[in-house]
Amino acid sequence: MTRMRNSLILLFFISVLIYSCKNDNKKPIEPPPSVRLKVPTINKDSAYAYVKAQVSFGPRVPGTPAHKLCGDYIITKCKEFGAEVIEQKFDGQTYTGIKFNARNIIASYNPTLKNRVLLVSHWDTRFESDHDKDRTKIKSPVIGADDGAAE
Repeated sequence: MTRMRNSLILLFFISVLIYSCKNDNKKPIEPPPSVRLKVPTINKDSAYAYVKAQVSFGPRVPGTPAHKLCGDYIITKCKEFGAEVIEQKFDGQTYTGIKFNARNIIASYNPTLKNRVLLVSHWDTRFESDHDKDRTKIKSPVIGADDGAAE
């Protein structure tokens, strides 16, 4: 009896599902109009050159000269490419209580457009490589060529 009741319940839900997918509108469903997007090409050599430049500052631990210099570099490059740049300066603090000067860098292209793309990233690195497989390096700062999640 339980098996028959379960079968009837399943049949009921399948019927509801099929009925809910029924299209009473006899017109065919039109696909949305295609949109042509202008997407810039990425030159892999240039991308690696920018990563190399960023890494050349050394570990970019917040509050260090390398962190400030790399932020200045990013601002300069964004302005060279025509972006409007806003700096949001603030006082930061590590979880260990160390205070440092920090900033967010917001680079905008065509800020008056309604539809735009948001890219978010960070240029800082951690002050110690606490997850390094080489245990002799765990107290060394991370160079930051790629994110720790890329391991």
